[in-house]
Amino acid sequence: MERKTPNKKNGNFFNSQPVLFFLILVLLWAIIVCVRITYKKNQMARESRLIGEKIEDLKKENQTLAALKSILNNRSYLEKEAKKRLNLKNEGEEIVMIPARDLENEMSKSENEAAQEKVKTDEISQEYLEKMPNYKKWLIYFFE
Repeated sequence: MERKTPNKKNGNFFNSQPVLFFLILVLLWAIIVCVRITYKKNQMARESRLIGEKIEDLKKENQTLAALKSILNNRSYLEKEAKKRLNLKNEGEEIVMIPARDLENEMSKSENEAAQEKVKTDEISQEYLEKMPNYKKWLIYFFE
C-alpha cells in the first residue's frame, strides 16, 4: 500500500503572505467598524440624555406657564388690571385722582425746608466755633 504524502499546498494556504495580508486587512476593518459603532452609540446616548433634560426643562416651563395662565385668567386679576391700566371702574365705585404735581411740590417743599434747617444749624455751629477758644477747638479736634 502506498502512503499518501500530505499536500503542502493545503497547509501553506493560511501561511502565505497574500492571504495573511488579506486577513490582517479584514481584522483592521472589523476593528474600525466596531470603534465607529461604539462612538455612534455613545454619541446617541449623550444626545438622548440632552433631549431628556430638555424635555424636563420644557415640562417645568409648561407648568409655570399653566400657573401663570390660571392667574391671568382669574376674574379678580382681570378687574385689577383693567382698573390699573385702562382706568376703568365698577358700578358704584368712586375714583379719586391726586395730581402728581401736588405730590412733587409737597415733597420738594419738605426737602427745601430740611436743607434750610441744615444750613441754619451749620451757621450756628460755625458762629459757636469762632467764639470758642483755640484750646477747646484742639480738644474737640483730637478727642471727638
